[in-house]
Order: sequence, then structure tokens, then C-alpha cells
Amino acid sequence: MIPDSLRQLLDATQGQRDAEWQGRRVLLINADWGELAVSLQGARCCTICLAAPKPSKP
Repeated sequence: MIPDSLRQLLDATQGQRDAEWQGRRVLLINADWGELAVSLQGARCCTICLAAPKPSKP
């Protein structure tokens, strides 16, 4: 489960950006392939949420 405060930051992100969350510097990525939040202090992955694969065309 993603905390609401982190969810709001990810929703407000288009592409990639640095932000501060709970006193930590984080790298936020919101792209077609999904979402990623990485703490830049200790390089911890806070969350990753991959998008569902798109159906292939025959």
C-alpha cells in the first residue's frame, strides 16, 4: 500500500523529478510503463507499480 502523501506526489509527477517526502529526498518517475519512487538517501526503493501490459495486436 502506498501512503497517501506519496501517492499525491506520484500523481502530480509527469515523467521524472526530485522531491522531498517525509524528510527524504526521493526520485519520482511516472511513465507509461508504471511508477517508481526511490529514496536518494540510501538508494531505497519506496514503491514500484508497473502498468498492466497492453494487449498485442495480431
